[in-house]
Amino acid sequence: FPFSPKVLEEFVKVRLDKYAARKAAALVKLQEDLANLDTKTRFSKLVNSDKLRLFNRPVEEIAEELNRLNFEARGGNLLGYAYLLNTSFSQLTAEALSVLSKKRNKVADDVKRLEEASPSDLYREDLRQLLKAIQEESRPGKSMALVDRAHQSEIRQVHEEEYLSRIEQLIHRLKHRSAPNSKLDDCDSSGEQATKLAMGGSL
Repeated sequence: FPFSPKVLEEFVKVRLDKYAARKAAALVKLQEDLANLDTKTRFSKLVNSDKLRLFNRPVEEIAEELNRLNFEARGGNLLGYAYLLNTSFSQLTAEALSVLSKKRNKVADDVKRLEEASPSDLYREDLRQLLKAIQEESRPGKSMALVDRAHQSEIRQVHEEEYLSRIEQLIHRLKHRSAPNSKLDDCDSSGEQATKLAMGGSL
């Protein structure tokens, strides 16, 4: 492509695809973590409430009861329930259960937030964080760890809202475009400046 706003359009399309894949992978991992925490929390609650007795009982008997309680057998020692039966006593106290429950609830909240977030939401948030970091690194006396020193004065001239507005327009149009072959309108000079900034060029 020639250096034009079309470059930014193609860049945003690729980034949105990547954020969709990133969201899917992160969601799978969080859901696995939540399932494990749910299992451990339920196990700990049963032990704390004396509904599941562990001491002075044969392992086979405990394993049978865990099976009746619909705990998943995962192989390994202790008849498939080592991941639960190897839990130390200190992790089965009321205090430990409280910590575990809070951790479980936090992960559940993370799952809900991620499920509700669109790829464009994730992209926007990362852009905001990036621009904040750029502004911080651009302050006098700060080392330019994220931005080339030669662009320091130029970056200061580009207002955060202007750049985000340009990205927002592209995300919105790419998301809601009705005709597959339709093209974006020609961009104004401020859009071209944002394009060059996004691609690492000079203004």
